[in-house]
Amino acid sequence: MRVLVLTTSFPRWQGDLFGSFVFGLARAQRNASLQVVVLAPQDRNASASEILDGVQIKRFQYFLPSRWQNLCYGAGIPANIRQQPLRLIQLPLLIGAFIKAGAAQARECDLIHAHWTFAGMAAEWLGRRYHKPVVLSVYGAELYPRRAGSLSAPIIQRAGHVICISSYTAERVKQLAAPRNLSIIPYGINPDILRAETNRDNGAARDSASTRTDRNALCQRLGIKSDVCIISFLGRLVARKGVDDLIRAVALLIERGEKVHLAIGGSGPQRGEWEILARALGVEQRVTFLGTLPGSELPAFYAGSDIFVLPAIVDASGDTEALGLVLLEAMANRVPTVATKVGGIADIVIDGETGLLVEQRNPAQLADALTRLCRSPELRNALGIAAQRRVETHFSWDAIAARTQMVYDQVIASRVS
Repeated sequence: MRVLVLTTSFPRWQGDLFGSFVFGLARAQRNASLQVVVLAPQDRNASASEILDGVQIKRFQYFLPSRWQNLCYGAGIPANIRQQPLRLIQLPLLIGAFIKAGAAQARECDLIHAHWTFAGMAAEWLGRRYHKPVVLSVYGAELYPRRAGSLSAPIIQRAGHVICISSYTAERVKQLAAPRNLSIIPYGINPDILRAETNRDNGAARDSASTRTDRNALCQRLGIKSDVCIISFLGRLVARKGVDDLIRAVALLIERGEKVHLAIGGSGPQRGEWEILARALGVEQRVTFLGTLPGSELPAFYAGSDIFVLPAIVDASGDTEALGLVLLEAMANRVPTVATKVGGIADIVIDGETGLLVEQRNPAQLADALTRLCRSPELRNALGIAAQRRVETHFSWDAIAARTQMVYDQVIASRVS
């Protein structure tokens, strides 16, 4: 089967994290003997055409001069437009460039799979023009704010099949439109994120030589002693991640006498505000902003952490965490997690079994959950083992590629019949 993938975000080079889950699926599909061609917008320092891990990628220019192309990547199309409304004029040019660049591939493919509804606009046109079935993956960001959701609704309705990454996203899609067919298929994790030495076949604690080395290295980087509990966060520093609540929770832990240190990986517009908050609470010496971490450093970052936290919230526009890739990555490395009960997080974390869930915007409740874990290595170990098993069972790319293949087969069969 020949599949044309249209996506508005895709790794621009080996190790880049933008659209990494689209790449993960394409790579797994190629391993399953599908012929996959990915079409994505151009970005500075990215090759116009290349092959990454056997996946053929073609990138196209959509605005002149090219240095002004700033609609895609970064915070994502909806957020980029909110930050600079003039970027909206690039959207129809992006769709037109998608169609032009994809025409030759669309003629030869068996199916078009669009990731995000803006790519779906081009896929829908190409599908009608060349009589190809269209599958649309919806991730959630394109559904907010309301104006973006209204643009997405007709694309969702016309797609042959809609794939949502979580039950939360599926409910939101159903509120906006009436898709013909809908499946919930999450994304998986990049196997490169795993520490090869992680104990996987027994119930032993996370005490391998590699894990101890990673933890010692992270302690040294943070300038702390080895008996301090390392609480970590990784992600874009934007409002919906709720890191301000995590900083407040850490301040409560310190008041209780807990020996903790918060390591924050990532960059974004809220960093300055949250650094000021840490100083205002008097915990700046116990909170370290590490900035953007290269993909090559993530396995050691997770392995060196004692607890991983995703304190996501529903932001002012109604947007929130559609699933939570970083949770999957932490869980795959047997790190116990604490997260909030928003968006699609509950599809990943089973409260009290594979992690702990708390209410959003509640630093005191978050601090209570963290206190339980800080004081109980046994609980941390039990949750970490169960979390790793859940990821291996439900979130492997091979399993997700197989479920996606079933959707492809169904869509093609329905057109034949």
